[in-house]
Amino acid sequence: PLAPAAPVKDDWTEHRDPSTGKTYYYNTVTKETAWEKPAPKPAPLAPAAPKPLAPAAPVKDDWTEHKDPSTGKTFYYNAITKETKWEKPAPAAPKPLAPAAPVKDDWTEHKDPSTGKSFYYNTVTKETSWEKPAPKPAPLAPAAPKPLA
Repeated sequence: PLAPAAPVKDDWTEHRDPSTGKTYYYNTVTKETAWEKPAPKPAPLAPAAPKPLAPAAPVKDDWTEHKDPSTGKTFYYNAITKETKWEKPAPAAPKPLAPAAPVKDDWTEHKDPSTGKSFYYNTVTKETSWEKPAPKPAPLAPAAPKPLA
């Protein structure tokens, strides 16, 4: 006699598309979606290899080279700061961007199994959309009260 099969965990949850009312299934592990409930998978898939990082952008040099008409000596001019120098300064290191306000993004991307087209599912409101909605910025701290005059 054959040994009984090991129980398989079912990671698919049932949902309803609010625009069509049609039932679809969402895999909580792989984030896949399907219109028909797939059979549970016995083993998880290996994660994809990470993509290599893009090369760093070149540093912008704001200094331009010029000749002093009276001496013929080379000097350098910075159009941003309006400074001049006889020695060429090193390019300025890129300024770090100010940290963006935290963004709460409740939308997850999924693929329509019948068309392969991406759609988006809001894990909080249960909405779906073909276009990715802009994430809502996290609420800012209230402004400090102004002193009375």
